[in-house]
Amino acid sequence: MAETSGVVKKVTGKKVIVATSKGGCHSCPLSKVCSVNNIDEVEAIKVGDLKVGDRVKLHNSDSKLIVFSFVLFIMPLIVLVAVFASLPEKMSQGIKILIALSATALYFILLGLVEKKFKDRFILPVAEKSE
Repeated sequence: MAETSGVVKKVTGKKVIVATSKGGCHSCPLSKVCSVNNIDEVEAIKVGDLKVGDRVKLHNSDSKLIVFSFVLFIMPLIVLVAVFASLPEKMSQGIKILIALSATALYFILLGLVEKKFKDRFILPVAEKSE
């Protein structure tokens, strides 16, 4: 489980803004490619009664990270190869590559539009009061 700690800066409904140290998430296997290490503030889902100034632990389950990794890294490759392979052989290689890359770009555009809907369920970490 990826875990880091921080201090609550702002409470808004079911979410909190947490100030984190820049070195967080060392236990996460994606820490090398993720940009969380460069972020000073993180939006998180609030668990329990949190107030400004509370020390909290931020964590995401490994299953969420695996789903996130699959959607972000593996699915675009599947889309690219599937579209390229499904095009007729009479087409030139250049056109097939262009169409496959366009389909992959469309995948990322759709992912950006859908991201807002699934952000709470798959992307945001959970903030719990640390002891």
